[in-house]
Amino acid sequence: YQPIAVRYSGERCCVCDTEADYDFDQLVGCDLCGITVHQSCYGIMELPGPDQMWLCRACELREDGKPAPQCCVCPVVGGALKPTSTRGLWCHSACLQWIPELSVSDVLAQEPIEGVRSIPKERWDLLCCVCKQRMGAKIQCEACFAAYHPLCARVAG
Repeated sequence: YQPIAVRYSGERCCVCDTEADYDFDQLVGCDLCGITVHQSCYGIMELPGPDQMWLCRACELREDGKPAPQCCVCPVVGGALKPTSTRGLWCHSACLQWIPELSVSDVLAQEPIEGVRSIPKERWDLLCCVCKQRMGAKIQCEACFAAYHPLCARVAG
């Protein structure tokens, strides 16, 4: 498959794609990769202090010399990734929100993501109408049945 590079805005949440910043649900940026997420979208229970470093889970758990984790359900590189219940597999928090078979064990921490293996095989075989790839699991429009990765659709507008 062909990885899709996306440039994430530091002003918007990588998960919900909004720029609203609330006192009770603030935007937090990873000090290593630069992604920005809402506390509630990514499961950040305690805000880091003004002088504290905060790392997303992909940066926090990345081993030296190993490649960056990749979402197992779409070809989009980087973003707000969380570990799944299957060792070594990662998934975007945004994909979690759009793919109905996916869920989380711990709602507050928003991880691990479960249900990857319960996505029907037919949905893995569909061709994404945006990136033209079969890699990963797609969702479909209820009106026209077009198949697409959630983040491909977001990038396409």
